[in-house]
Amino acid sequence: MHPSPVEQIGRLLSDQTTNNLALVLELSASLGVGAAAARGYVFGIAVFGADRQLRTRAQTVLGIISTEQTVQEARRLQESAQYHFDDAAFFSRWRNPDIDPFDVLLAYKMCIWHRGVRPDAAFATIAHQSLNLSAYELPALSPGISAFHFLRYVWLPAHTGFDLEGSLRYLLKLPLESVYLENNKLPQFPVELLALPQLQTLSIRRGKHRPRQPMQTPEGGPWGSNRLENLIIEGYAMAEDIQLGPFPNLREVDIQRCRLHSMAFLSQSPLLERLRLRGNQLHTLPPFLSHLTHLREVDLTENPWQALHLDLTGLNALQKFHLSI
Repeated sequence: MHPSPVEQIGRLLSDQTTNNLALVLELSASLGVGAAAARGYVFGIAVFGADRQLRTRAQTVLGIISTEQTVQEARRLQESAQYHFDDAAFFSRWRNPDIDPFDVLLAYKMCIWHRGVRPDAAFATIAHQSLNLSAYELPALSPGISAFHFLRYVWLPAHTGFDLEGSLRYLLKLPLESVYLENNKLPQFPVELLALPQLQTLSIRRGKHRPRQPMQTPEGGPWGSNRLENLIIEGYAMAEDIQLGPFPNLREVDIQRCRLHSMAFLSQSPLLERLRLRGNQLHTLPPFLSHLTHLREVDLTENPWQALHLDLTGLNALQKFHLSI
């Protein structure tokens, strides 16, 4: 299926190698008032464009494809946004129902990227590839996020009304390497995120949410990942029969206060270096633990141990081992 004109404009805008901002304005003007995404792109350029001439041109185009009220809103935001813009706070304040905030934010990121003033290239690249949606108040993500073809790290909305399942169709289109969830209602482990082909870090923290039921795993597994390196879960009770794995590339596991009853999902994680399972419901040490020769740090404190046996012969890399009954 061929991309629509708006999708083509989105791809031009998100191109990191070529500055297509002026071309985006030209193509958006030709689409007229019916292209909502183009309005968001033009709005963002009108606010965050690198020079006055570009911003003025964007305001002119915005007047063609939108309302005078929206043009005035762009002018007001432009006066302060150059110095006091924060994408997390932006999502908590945005109230324009005619423009997808992700379209505006995409234009913002590309305007900043193409300015070329990057004293710390590595830091600037990570900032460009990151998106903090923790203050995003709406129940689901919108289609505009699908155009963030460069996005690698995302903090998802941190409220119990966030519909992760309804947002997955957009997230799964992105080359995400790290996904952070906090304060969400998760009746099931979000196994769909494990389908992200580049996923290396998955972090799930309870925050202020108090789940009433253990987190289940849906039927139909196995639910594993060949790329995942870091798995962090904090405060979500997990069902006794939770079915996860294999995770052959895992390096670090940090699962705290989750009522975890078994480590079986780690039996095929030979590269594991750090294992932290504090405050769970573990009773015995599995034999495969003796074969994880890359282990450097183990924390198994605050578990109701009943039997302890571990052959340390092959664990030559082990530096720290914490265990309490």
